[in-house]
Amino acid sequence: DLWIAEGRAVASAPESPNPASFTPKIDESWIAEWEQVRAAIKNPACSILDVRADKEWTGADPIGTKRGGHIPSAVHLDWREAIDQATKRFKPTLVIQEMFARTGLSPEKEVITYCQGGIRAAHTAFVLWLAGYDHVRNYERSWSEWGNREDLPIECPQGAAK
Repeated sequence: DLWIAEGRAVASAPESPNPASFTPKIDESWIAEWEQVRAAIKNPACSILDVRADKEWTGADPIGTKRGGHIPSAVHLDWREAIDQATKRFKPTLVIQEMFARTGLSPEKEVITYCQGGIRAAHTAFVLWLAGYDHVRNYERSWSEWGNREDLPIECPQGAAK
């Protein structure tokens, strides 16, 4: 709908793309493991960003994990906040930068994003990168790992650790 509304070209006949090859490479600098996240809890040069829904953050909805809550020192911002819900497009860069700044994130610090399984966190890592944050990593195993490991610390916003 947006494509047509913007007057972009459309065709009714199928296209025949030219064959191409693609060799994917994993860029490890974008990935955080639980050990790095645990170390970031007390590291003032690092921020941890939980992008799950409010009920996941508070622990009211642990979504199939043994424990509910969030990673200590994490800040919370629902991943959907970066999207204009009317247009389904990213909000303007300045608005996104101000939103992250209000959350306490700084482009000078490393930011580790997490959610339940790394998908929403990957989206937010991309948004952070678009907003000028150069040191971003995604904890791809996210709460599905952290919430099921009883040896890792958690908090609830009310202050009652579980």
